[in-house]
Amino acid sequence: MKARWVWGLALGCFVLAAGTGAYYRLKLVYPLPGVLEYVRHAHSHLMFFSWVTPVLVLLVGAYLAREGMRPRLFGFTAALAAFSGLATYLPFLKSGYHLMVVGSKALPISMMVSGGNGVAWYLFVVAYVVATWRVRRRPELRLLDGAVAMIVISTVAIGGLAYLGMSGQVARPLMLALVDWFLTCFADGWFGLAVLALAARHAPSAGLSRTPVGLLTWALVASIGVRSAARFGTDGLGWQWPAGFDAVASAVAALAWLLLVRAVWPVAAKAGLRGSTSWLRQLALALIALKGTVELAGALPAVRAELMAAPFHVFFLHAFLLGAVSFALVYGVRTTIGPTAFKGATAFIVAVGVMVGTLVTLTPVWPSALSGPWVLYATAVTSLGPLLVALQALLRLDLGSGSRARRPRAAARR
Repeated sequence: MKARWVWGLALGCFVLAAGTGAYYRLKLVYPLPGVLEYVRHAHSHLMFFSWVTPVLVLLVGAYLAREGMRPRLFGFTAALAAFSGLATYLPFLKSGYHLMVVGSKALPISMMVSGGNGVAWYLFVVAYVVATWRVRRRPELRLLDGAVAMIVISTVAIGGLAYLGMSGQVARPLMLALVDWFLTCFADGWFGLAVLALAARHAPSAGLSRTPVGLLTWALVASIGVRSAARFGTDGLGWQWPAGFDAVASAVAALAWLLLVRAVWPVAAKAGLRGSTSWLRQLALALIALKGTVELAGALPAVRAELMAAPFHVFFLHAFLLGAVSFALVYGVRTTIGPTAFKGATAFIVAVGVMVGTLVTLTPVWPSALSGPWVLYATAVTSLGPLLVALQALLRLDLGSGSRARRPRAAARR
């Protein structure tokens, strides 16, 4: 892996973002400085921009190189993405999605800086297209094609947010609908499909060849795109007729998730995965299957209204992003650089499991007789677990012990 130092930078960003998330939960209990909404936005955007995206770019570049392709600028793009994401941290922490007074003008600084991250994303898209141009499409590349396409689809919302900010028409329903469009396409599409592509590296090739991975991938891309546009119409513009498209697209996306997880779930005998690295992979896929199951149930409007309520939404969001995506990143780095790139993988699994499990106490499924003030204290304390494990992994980081790279496969011919 080239530019593997960016992994250390991204891990440091995870520590900062996890610390901000822990601060958010402590602020629910204690009168700490800051605005809750702004702290939450700073936390989530740093996770998206500087933790997940740079690492995925590095891992995609390493995979392409191992398959005999010649990826260019992937290390630079990963570093640019990490630093660009860091640049959004203070603006979001200070003003969230609201205007910030600079001199005599009120400007949407956080949205403007966020839009600057698009430079790194589009540079990655161009670098990926150039590196894979006219290369025979294996199932892993089919999944990556869909993931890259979702980056482009997500930036449609970024363009809308930039227009609202520059024109001064910061209508809150429109803004929130565009933010939902971006976050859904970026997280579900780019993150989710890239995670499946990472897992497919160690799946039996015979099983993958029997599954229409390309068809399922593009069905997922199309359904997420249609669903995002439909929800923008209903939530942002107040239209009612797109609700039917939302329901159908949600069902198609959910089925595609489940079928793709089923295809990449087995581990090839020659993969050599064992211990916590194997657990990280399988747990990530299991949580994506949970996501697909929930989305299938949520295709019904009445069920979706219940599942998208704040307590359930927070639980499922952390199960997917902190659970599935972060587990997959650690698994990908440990299989690409070496186990010492993240020491304490088992402790990380336990810490994330405890934290996400504690969030169940905030949902309606938790008996009201067992609720009380202790619930908020529990969620605050357990949020320190992933932070401490990641911090010790950062302090013990060793990037020089990766195994020697294998000769690139001759199968990836132009």
